[in-house]
Amino acid sequence: MSCKNSKTACCTPGFSLIEIIVAVTIMAVLAAAIVPVMFNKLDQARYERIFDDLQAIYEASMGDANEDYFGFVGDMGVLPDSVEELLDGIGLGGEWNGPYLSFAGGAKFTDVYANSYVIDTSPIRIRSYGPDGTDNSGTGDDISYPDNPLSSFKGDLEVQVYINGRLITDAAIDQVTAGLAYANDGTADNMAMTFNSTDQQFELPSFVHQGKHVLTVTASLGAGTTQREVVTILPGATTSSQIEFSDSAYMTRLDTDLNGNGIPDRKEDLDGDGIPDSMDPDIDGDGTPNAIDADSLDPTVGQLPGTTSPQVTAITPSYGSQGDNGLLLTIDGAYFVDGATVSFSGTGITVNTIPATFVSAAQLTVYVDISGSAATGYRNVTVTNPDGGSGTGSSMFEVLVGGANPSPLISLVSPDNADQGETNLTVTLQGQNFLTGPTVTFSNGNITVNNTTFVNSTQVDVNITIPGSAATGAGTVRLTNTDAKFDEATFTVNQIVPNISSINPNSERYNRNNVWITVTGSNFLSGFSASTSGSPLTVDQISFTSSTEVMVRVDCGFTFTTVIRDLIITNPGGASDSAPFTITGFF
Repeated sequence: MSCKNSKTACCTPGFSLIEIIVAVTIMAVLAAAIVPVMFNKLDQARYERIFDDLQAIYEASMGDANEDYFGFVGDMGVLPDSVEELLDGIGLGGEWNGPYLSFAGGAKFTDVYANSYVIDTSPIRIRSYGPDGTDNSGTGDDISYPDNPLSSFKGDLEVQVYINGRLITDAAIDQVTAGLAYANDGTADNMAMTFNSTDQQFELPSFVHQGKHVLTVTASLGAGTTQREVVTILPGATTSSQIEFSDSAYMTRLDTDLNGNGIPDRKEDLDGDGIPDSMDPDIDGDGTPNAIDADSLDPTVGQLPGTTSPQVTAITPSYGSQGDNGLLLTIDGAYFVDGATVSFSGTGITVNTIPATFVSAAQLTVYVDISGSAATGYRNVTVTNPDGGSGTGSSMFEVLVGGANPSPLISLVSPDNADQGETNLTVTLQGQNFLTGPTVTFSNGNITVNNTTFVNSTQVDVNITIPGSAATGAGTVRLTNTDAKFDEATFTVNQIVPNISSINPNSERYNRNNVWITVTGSNFLSGFSASTSGSPLTVDQISFTSSTEVMVRVDCGFTFTTVIRDLIITNPGGASDSAPFTITGFF
């Protein structure tokens, strides 16, 4: 459109009604589309802010086990009552080690709707009431973390204790105690552990909270026999721990001798079969297992009428590893009945053959699976006959970590006894699980091990010298593998008593010195000594010729009358014999 009058300014026309209506309509459509999106984005931002707060409060309370951190609960033993307790420990006890939460990380006391966060104890989670501000117990608009909450923050602990490689089976006899130091509502506390004789381990009487706690194990005999270590308890799990004491004199201090015969009770061997009574299934050697013997200490008294309880004497192999499946085991013993079942102490071993395969009254076989999480250590093996009679072999089967070597087992020592004075004596040890390069020692003092020969995993030969000064009586022979695991069996040193058959000369006049006497007999030992029953006969020199002859030089002092004195020969072990020697007097 143009202006006809050039001198008149051009006029711009306004919007028509139709144009205005169209513009308003377009703006309304755009608003309808944009406003919900804006509100959705605002709600999403609010949710993300709340979720971040919930996660931060939860981790401050419970920690992160993957990071080896256990938060407020790990220190205090309880969940916080409020978010404030994560920041301020006033009145909460000496174990509080916060602050556990920092506002610098963005976490707040309240959510974006001005509602306080809630810390639930069952299940364990952190909650916001959500947009409606109403406590819906975790439903409705409530927002919570985590999605799969724990039902408890507590766990369990099992502890096995070894003394010189031997798993203790009776805490009272071995005089061993265990306890756990932990926090209880912010106050330091101690919990005594109880001993489970069936599983041969210490256990907690009740669960304790997650976190790091101090385990203390004390073997009461001897100095320096307390060990402490930090153990980690995880929620809903059982922590297994092993404590090892090395104290060569421990068992000596622990020994008792109730009958006063000079032999420690743990080494008593009534029937002389080489198996200490404490381990012997037939103490009196009458062929009747103790469990069904009317008098297990009297070989003239046999089996109780009508009793047929089984006896477990061995299991082969004597070990298995965590994760082993389909492991074939052979159980040897006596009084087994077709239909008998086999079980193991503890958990983690599943017997697949039920009932056991009956080979004979003296042998059964079973297949077992060993869980990858089965506790390591020794297990008891029990055979139960269909009539309910049962017998148990204590600590006969060992569960190992995969790839670990089993403990050695000595089943036979030949010979199992020898005399003082033996030289170049070869003792053969037979059993299982011997490793190349073992060490063999004897508890009887002064026995010298000349050399040790590894024959194979079931036999080791050891050459020894037993001097006349060796301690006599029942002792032990110990085989220790290169991994420090060991086993012991009985070995006895017999005292040698010298026997004098004659002395030459057997008399001399008074005041005669440097008289050599030849003593003939048997069982004389190098290192012997000679003495007399009194003056005027004295010994001034001796010489060992052989086990059948020794020489003694004596001085014969003055005497008015003829006297008779004994010449005494004493072996290094203390045994002696004597013969009379006459000194002719002045008159």
